[in-house]
Amino acid sequence: MMIDPPHRRSAYHLVRVRRWVPIFAAALFLFVPASGCGPGSVAELSDDSEAGGSPARAELRVAFTRHLTMAPVFITEAEGFFDEQRIDVELVGIQSPATAMPALLQGRLDVLPGALSPAFFNAVTRGGRVRLVADKGAFDSRKCAHQAFVVSTASLERDPGHTALGRVGTAKEPFFQFFVERALIARGLDPADSEMFHVPQAAEYDALRAGRLDAAMVGEPWLTRIKKNGGGVVGSSTNELMDGYQYSVYLFGPRLLDEDPELGKRVAVALLKGVRAYNEGKTARNLEILGEALGHDPDELREICWPPMRRDGLVVAAGIRDFQEWAFSRGYLDAITVHEDYWDPRFVEHAWRVLDGER
Repeated sequence: MMIDPPHRRSAYHLVRVRRWVPIFAAALFLFVPASGCGPGSVAELSDDSEAGGSPARAELRVAFTRHLTMAPVFITEAEGFFDEQRIDVELVGIQSPATAMPALLQGRLDVLPGALSPAFFNAVTRGGRVRLVADKGAFDSRKCAHQAFVVSTASLERDPGHTALGRVGTAKEPFFQFFVERALIARGLDPADSEMFHVPQAAEYDALRAGRLDAAMVGEPWLTRIKKNGGGVVGSSTNELMDGYQYSVYLFGPRLLDEDPELGKRVAVALLKGVRAYNEGKTARNLEILGEALGHDPDELREICWPPMRRDGLVVAAGIRDFQEWAFSRGYLDAITVHEDYWDPRFVEHAWRVLDGER
């Protein structure tokens, strides 16, 4: 079952990051418990298997947003890879991975895909049973760029030397604020001189064309629309400025980590099959699935850049450390967490053995 995500803000409503971040941080930290226990936990299955040795069917709640990086999840569901593992999936719409962290820790969600966030690392530091279990996207300079820093044409007309970019749009996730700051520095600008605004991605295109924003981090399909229709000049891409950086991941909560890790292994097999089907590229079937799931025209999906995903599910640690250091310097993190404390490889390792044999 697919549940539509919560209603988003008006396309023209800009939310100041400087005001939003402290309020968000305080609210989130108040509601992130120090352990995975709490009301709303998903009950364990009464039997490990049914007659004949097959695993019992299990229900699974997977968070989603309508972004292209969610493509493997949509493909996994549509192609029956969850069903092969005797898993009945409910896709639950969320506003952002960070705000959904309490639900994962409390067992109201089982799988949380999305961008890396301070909320995740703080939960780990505080003893919460949540771990990073697989890749969902890393920047790669050898691939096409699916996100980039775009300067408004109207802003360039006002300031041809682009000596200042006063109003800059970015996604809510702090990881992308991290990128925007790097992009400003690469242009010789001080991020402190820019005021950042949270703008829904679908609204950035209009805001840039109208000059309400001087620049923004823009992802697909809006990046391709700007290249085709104008309104902005595409500058540095995430691939160029953050080559090799992990930015999106799959997180498991206490149910799959502790209560039923065998189910977690089945989930990993299904998801990795979905990633590999996604990596087959812009096939007619993938275009059909993603056109329906994302609401994009198949012709446009055929044209835009699809973010790369690793077929083995492994994550890149170096960039994660850099992000943590940035977040810690801004007071978003309690402490910097080492790779071994937040990464649990047993699920993708199991998926390798099932899909590829012993490695």
